[in-house]
Amino acid sequence: MSIPQISFLLVDDDRADRGLVKRYLTKEFQDPIIREAETREQFLQEIQNPPNIIISDYLLRGFTGLEVLEILKQKNLETPVILLTGTGNEEIAIEAMKMGVADYVIKTIEHIKRLPATVDQVLRLNKIEFERRHAKEELLLSDQILNSMPDTVLLTDLDGEIVRWTGSAEVTFGFRSQEVIGESHTIILDPADGPLDSLASPPLSSLPHGLVQQFEAKCRKKDGSTFPAEVTYRTLFDKVGKALGWVMVYRDITERKKMEEILREHTTHLGLLVDQRTQKIEELQRQKSAMEKIAATGQMAARVAHEINNPLAGIKNAFTLIRSEIPKDSKYASYVDLIKKEIDRIAAIIQQMYKTYSPKAGKPNQFDLSGALSDVCRLLSSKSKQNHLEIETSVPKTPILVYQPEGEVNQILYNLILNAIQASHSGDKIRVTVRKYEDDAIVEVADTGEGISQEIQSKIFDPFFTTKKSGGQGGLGLGLAVSQNLAQAMGGAITVASAVNQGATFTFSIPISCNDEPRPKETANV
Repeated sequence: MSIPQISFLLVDDDRADRGLVKRYLTKEFQDPIIREAETREQFLQEIQNPPNIIISDYLLRGFTGLEVLEILKQKNLETPVILLTGTGNEEIAIEAMKMGVADYVIKTIEHIKRLPATVDQVLRLNKIEFERRHAKEELLLSDQILNSMPDTVLLTDLDGEIVRWTGSAEVTFGFRSQEVIGESHTIILDPADGPLDSLASPPLSSLPHGLVQQFEAKCRKKDGSTFPAEVTYRTLFDKVGKALGWVMVYRDITERKKMEEILREHTTHLGLLVDQRTQKIEELQRQKSAMEKIAATGQMAARVAHEINNPLAGIKNAFTLIRSEIPKDSKYASYVDLIKKEIDRIAAIIQQMYKTYSPKAGKPNQFDLSGALSDVCRLLSSKSKQNHLEIETSVPKTPILVYQPEGEVNQILYNLILNAIQASHSGDKIRVTVRKYEDDAIVEVADTGEGISQEIQSKIFDPFFTTKKSGGQGGLGLGLAVSQNLAQAMGGAITVASAVNQGATFTFSIPISCNDEPRPKETANV
């Protein structure tokens, strides 16, 4: 028999019948434990320690076999009951079956001989039923656990066909169990996912058993919407180690992907900021190097100018004495004015060199900036007409009164407009605009010449840098350098915006009042 020792409870008020049943049970089962009860009270006492099986007569002293079934039901005892009866009444059998009797045996010698086989069958069926209920309870518990998890879990066989579809999977994907049971697990993967889909599409039977595998895929819901998921799966084994299928866990990583994208954008932004800071540092280092170069050059130029200025003064004085002694009709008379002009030019160059490296603003006075511009334009009118150019000015109706050194401002305006004249072609128009912005006065000088390339723009304010091939003061490359230094000495700056073949616009800005503290500004801003 399948059970080596079985405990029985015989419920019968007939001692002879009990003895007959005991004889056959003892003969067929190994060392059975057989307890007996004749009355209801004895029965209630014995079931406090429930046996493996109860064999009860239908008609008892003071109660019936059906009441035995009812008492067991009330006490939630699942002990199987075999009912014995002296008659084969179908109504009694049907009623007993409804009450949950395990089997129904007629009380005859032939039927009681077969009682051990009936007992064995009842115990086997009872064990199967117990295991079935236990498995169902475990399944229900596992469903509750799986449904309470934040991730979605499903089971497949070794071919990747879905065999278990939990409630959480139904909520996540929208498919009911009857729609996906027996279908390939790829039914919930986006077919348009490209490379990620190819990772998930091979048959699961081709993957290594027992190892936890993981990949990312785009999953598809029943309504067609998709979401990124992290899929983890491993082999499912039975108790003896035989592979049954696969456990697959799907985790929605939509929020994680969003955070990764935000982090990626933040990293990119930080990279751009670092690049900008690096470029700024490099520009400041370049400016520092340029200033050191200018300072060194300035010291040398100032010394050279000083050394030249002394003998030049002697030459000029001597020439003044000689000039008065040369008759106007002398063949050398034509050289007198030429020599004077060249001596004056040398003196002007030396003066420019002093101003370039010793930019000290003069005494400030209040004046109308528009009026100063008008005076400068009149001074340059002959030169602009000579080159067939038109100077167009735009000034506000209300005067812009500036408290700055008027002479230095006029010199800056003169240099900027002269620079525009030299850069323009015949027939061009030069536009000069005066305006006020907050506490600054702004003058813009725009020409339509050949423009200034990016490479040259960073050098145009350097002393002695020039792109002009002609001689004269403009060819020394000191005009813009002198103007920038004077502007900065007044707390202002000169910037340039230009492109090749698109002309150039120089912007000169200074505080309306020289009492304002000087503010550092860029020397060139394109």
